Amino acid sequence: MQSATGEFLKHLFLEHSVVGNFDLHTATLAGRMVFTILGAVAELERSLIVERVKAGLRNARAKGKRLGRPRVFLDRSKVVALRAEGLSWADSAERLGVGEGTVYWLAHAQEHTGEGPRGH
Repeated sequence: MQSATGEFLKHLFLEHSVVGNFDLHTATLAGRMVFTILGAVAELERSLIVERVKAGLRNARAKGKRLGRPRVFLDRSKVVALRAEGLSWADSAERLGVGEGTVYWLAHAQEHTGEGPRGH
């Protein structure tokens, strides 16, 4: 019985591959084994990178560092005033220095709920 990786490679007609300076024949049992081991090493490397990033984020939070995009506070009256002047959503957003979707969402969210972005 052939492994799923072997079937996948066979399906792609990948019978021969060159990795670096190594001549790796994926049509042979030994070649598929080496290919599988290289894949496992790559997966391990990716997991180590993820762990290092998570540890760095934990350390930054522990030191009180603020992470993420800086908050932008907009006054709905500014949006309403710009729209009353006849400015488009895009022009209003450009004048306020934020995205068009932010201006549109702020105007409509507060219109219906009285709340600002993210409930603030």
